[in-house]
Amino acid sequence: MNRIIRRMPVLVLVVVVGGLAAISASVNALTASDDDFVIKATMAGMKEVELARLAVKRGQSQTVIAFARRMIADHTKAGNELRALARARSIKLPAAPDTESKAAVDQLSHLSPAEFDHNYMAMAVADHEAAVADFQSETESGVDATFRDFATRTLPTLQDHLRMARDTALQLK
Repeated sequence: MNRIIRRMPVLVLVVVVGGLAAISASVNALTASDDDFVIKATMAGMKEVELARLAVKRGQSQTVIAFARRMIADHTKAGNELRALARARSIKLPAAPDTESKAAVDQLSHLSPAEFDHNYMAMAVADHEAAVADFQSETESGVDATFRDFATRTLPTLQDHLRMARDTALQLK
């Protein structure tokens, strides 16, 4: 009996440390989803700004150009805020658009102005549908309150962008 009592603190320590390790692993795994959201949102924002800059230069429709200017302003503002939040959490973000974004810019840059407008707006609709889904998911299941709040504040703007993109695409038909 005495031997069991002497070993009890060691057993309690093993259980507590094991439990803390499991909790830590769980939190780190959940936080990784927030990190993924931040990186994906940053990349999507950079792509949107690059495509919009091209639209300002190559767009034919004044409605498309106005939409693009709004995308540059809104996505630059949101991107700057997200970068600051990520920096505070020591999340390393990409400094430049990825190859998918570069390919989209390259694809659009070889089109005629009329083709450009249609294809740019189709991309804007698809990209904003994906962004709205990603931000909605983060608002519902994000672990880090800072990023969840950012997604919650930004989601209405993205939904507005999606509505504008759909309306503008319909006007081009």
